[in-house]
Amino acid sequence: MHRSAYEHSIDVDEFAPSQPVQLALKRLAEFFRVLSNPRRILIIEELKSTERDVTSIAASLELDQASVSKHLAVLRSHRLVVERKEGRSVFYRLSDLEMTSWIIDGLKFAGPDQEDTQLFVQGVEQARLAWNHTREED
Repeated sequence: MHRSAYEHSIDVDEFAPSQPVQLALKRLAEFFRVLSNPRRILIIEELKSTERDVTSIAASLELDQASVSKHLAVLRSHRLVVERKEGRSVFYRLSDLEMTSWIIDGLKFAGPDQEDTQLFVQGVEQARLAWNHTREED
């Protein structure tokens, strides 16, 4: 059997990631899995500048409170949000404020081609400006 230049014998152990690298890759993949839900990204966006409770997040996103609570539990279990209890109320905030910028910057790579992506990012920025403007009026 003839082997091509790409089919040569490789010692798999020579290229296998070390245990710490495997752990880092596993956690990174899990992070992306958590962010794969659009509602979780919306919740992160809601928390970008202030802490919020479930009721206010649900009202802003027009979602039911049970759904928001479920998504917040996933985000909290992956240390993307933290909670603060005040009496019977629970307030959530991002564990890292740079996360929203990173996610928005990642949208540049989300479109099928550069022109669509550019239009999409412009739409996101317009929505963000409108959202910030509405919040300033309140």
